[in-house]
Amino acid sequence: MTGAPSRDDAVRRLRAAYRQSELTLYVGAGASIESGLPTWQGLLTGIFLNSLTSISESGELPLLQATAETWCQRAGVPLEIWARELRASFAPEEFMKWLRFALYKWIDCNPSGTPSRRFIVSLRRNRTLSALATMCSHTRFREVGLKRVVTYNLDNLLELRLGTYPHESVWAASPSRPTSLPIYHVHGFLPARFPWVPYRSGTASLPDQIVLTEDQYHRQTTDHYSWANLIQLSSMSDTVGLTVGLSMSDPNMRRLLDISRATNSRPEVYALLPRVVSDGPRDQDVDTVVTRTEELLRRGHPWLHDGVQRRVTKGKRIAARTSKIWLRLDSLAVERNLKVMRELNIHPVWCEHSEIPGIIDQIVRAKPTAGKARGAPRRAE
Repeated sequence: MTGAPSRDDAVRRLRAAYRQSELTLYVGAGASIESGLPTWQGLLTGIFLNSLTSISESGELPLLQATAETWCQRAGVPLEIWARELRASFAPEEFMKWLRFALYKWIDCNPSGTPSRRFIVSLRRNRTLSALATMCSHTRFREVGLKRVVTYNLDNLLELRLGTYPHESVWAASPSRPTSLPIYHVHGFLPARFPWVPYRSGTASLPDQIVLTEDQYHRQTTDHYSWANLIQLSSMSDTVGLTVGLSMSDPNMRRLLDISRATNSRPEVYALLPRVVSDGPRDQDVDTVVTRTEELLRRGHPWLHDGVQRRVTKGKRIAARTSKIWLRLDSLAVERNLKVMRELNIHPVWCEHSEIPGIIDQIVRAKPTAGKARGAPRRAE
């Protein structure tokens, strides 16, 4: 894990940026998972299951789901390509309906279709989301705290958790209010709602404003002057960044970091990421390695010197040797990933998911400078 800043150094830098209102918070799906919302893959799997009407049978839904999930894992299709294929299975409005169903099928709603008070209160149990709401609600706009929030989530759980704190959800080009914290939904906005109750006009993204499928990613990449790209580029150039719940693998975000890095303004993004821990190869992995090694020996692989054509057996020796090589490959992968992150000016802060609220608290709880705490708006509930 060399090459990353210490946690204490990262917290000090982020705290300083927060106190000067020069911090942008980037939010990913990891912030919503504790409240029952799916990952991107889980979202697509939910839509996929609802596209299988031709083979669904009542009473076989658990079997269908288990088989479909396993099939998806084995198929190995990149998620954005898979999303595009799924979208082609539905009419646009039908796809949006099943997308909302996959997002919100478990939430408790009022008869009007809006989230119930009980569901909103339950968001307090999501410690990561609550920590982010605290970071937002301690902001005195343009004085101390966050300059903006950039979220890659379609949901509005953060907004629901903020309650009456002055904030504004933005999902299309529009002027923001100078007294509210802007929350930019750069991949689209589908606020929590009972799936079969339609949105009122102007309260959610239209189908062509969602970034989920391969062609939508292509459009976002090629439209250099889209509002979403400009917001992200501006954030990378004029503030320090903190990412929570992101894997840092979003191709457009990495492209924008490259663009920002090539300009005079160097991005500075601190990413809270899970520690990379290798358990070594599993038994089935060792079996696969042994089988492949035997095959190479039988064929007289050109890498092999004369005299080493011998049979490899599934003993302790081959398992130990395989494990040693495997762990070295894991180490090399981490080193290479760190090198690329350094090129992008991403500074990883390794932590467990359960440690995120504590890290955010360390960033927020510094006392603001004198005179900047007056007129504080009401905090999140």
